[in-house]
Amino acid sequence: MQELLTSRLRLRQITIEDWPLFVRIHQEPDVIRYVFDEPSLNEIMTKFNILLPTWQVKARQWLCLVVSDIESKESFGTMAFIIKDEQLHTAEFGYMFLPEYHGKGYATEALQAAKHFALSLGIRKLQATVTAGNTNSCRVLEKCGFSFSHKVEQAYKINNVLYDDLVYVYINPL
Repeated sequence: MQELLTSRLRLRQITIEDWPLFVRIHQEPDVIRYVFDEPSLNEIMTKFNILLPTWQVKARQWLCLVVSDIESKESFGTMAFIIKDEQLHTAEFGYMFLPEYHGKGYATEALQAAKHFALSLGIRKLQATVTAGNTNSCRVLEKCGFSFSHKVEQAYKINNVLYDDLVYVYINPL
């Protein structure tokens, strides 16, 4: 099972025991307002079950890491990425944290750890897509060395409103 450690955080592959956290994150209005419409419990379960198999580098499956505090052992977020191609050229990142943990640097710290892990695999380009208006997520990406690449206008509908997608990239300097 994949595990990453930072000075404050433990990131480990999601397990069946993480179901309550996963549901809460996917139903929390302050978390999902820039991500997607509130999913049904069946949709959440389908997504959760896809993430459970042991992750393999070339499998084109999401590696979903649960983020927890090393000292308290409390879990409060997810950090995930998927390798998009067989040559390990590109990975797409995504993350969600419970609102009471926003603004504490956890997302930045967890993304740095996941970024370093992905680069250690030889991945050359890291990418993240942010819904326009989610300035906090943009700041997290920028703190981690990602740069704004381009905007895709009216790319995604959330609650019947079309939003632009902002694409950020990090190129491995090798």
